[in-house]
Amino acid sequence: MAAQDPQFNLQVDVPIVSVNVQVQDPVTGHPITTLKKEDFTIFEDGKLQDIRNFSPADEPYNILVMFDCTGSIKNQWSFLRTAMDRFSEGLRPQDRIGIVAFGAGTATVRDWTRRNDLRMDFEVPTNNPICDDTDFYRAMSWAAGKIRGIDGRKGVIVFSDGVHEHIPQRRVSVGGISLTRFIDPADDEMFQESLRNVRESEAIFYFVAVNTDLNPASVNDLLHPSTIYSATAIFNLQQVRLRMEMLARDSGGQIVYPRGVADYAALFERIGAELGSSYSLGYAPPDPSDMLRHRIEVRVKDKGFKVSQSRDTYRIQ
Repeated sequence: MAAQDPQFNLQVDVPIVSVNVQVQDPVTGHPITTLKKEDFTIFEDGKLQDIRNFSPADEPYNILVMFDCTGSIKNQWSFLRTAMDRFSEGLRPQDRIGIVAFGAGTATVRDWTRRNDLRMDFEVPTNNPICDDTDFYRAMSWAAGKIRGIDGRKGVIVFSDGVHEHIPQRRVSVGGISLTRFIDPADDEMFQESLRNVRESEAIFYFVAVNTDLNPASVNDLLHPSTIYSATAIFNLQQVRLRMEMLARDSGGQIVYPRGVADYAALFERIGAELGSSYSLGYAPPDPSDMLRHRIEVRVKDKGFKVSQSRDTYRIQ
């Protein structure tokens, strides 16, 4: 039985804007992994910023893998286990992984473990009471708090359908028909709190999104397993997907919509390659109280190199 964790304790400090950067030889495409802090400059809205945090490409990476253990995605576990094996093989010996199941709370499956010591023989803790409900928002906030306390480079991989069990709803009239739908993310206060925590975590969040409107399973209007598929269900699935996309975008991460093990494996291999060859840079935002979206640009001294950023915009609020 996996150990159940204390419920969602968070610590919030002054934010740092973090961005991961890959530098490649434009001819060969090979990553350049020997640059130093002084080889980089970073700009916000065209204005030069002081680099407060810098991690070289060979520094260890800490990766927190979050598995949704609720019944809505049980049919995906066999795919995930195979993909995780391939993902762990692609990491470097110095990288660490933590594996956590989540639903109404969290349960640690593997605490921080170096890649060479990682065993993938764990069982999915579906008999744990936390798997009976999904508090997706607080799980993302919990992940942000846990990874934020880790020094060095860090990322979070979330395997989930993104459904929060108690998304607020409102009644709307469509063509004279009264419908009950999920509210927009901007009006969802609990989601906005989770989004702020993810932004402030200084970690990149990747989402392996299953059972969305882009790779659907049969659900009812409230997105519980069913054979019914209605217009309301499609709208609600879109609302859920939008929330995951916002979490990925604002942390500098990515989201994919797999249909089989090949899709999982391709994503995990790409993440492993990125983590093993990227630099992490961070700076303090000039005005952490504003609500505007700002542009980030990273440059290197050698203008012939190709620079790829994990994100090119951010906002704090």
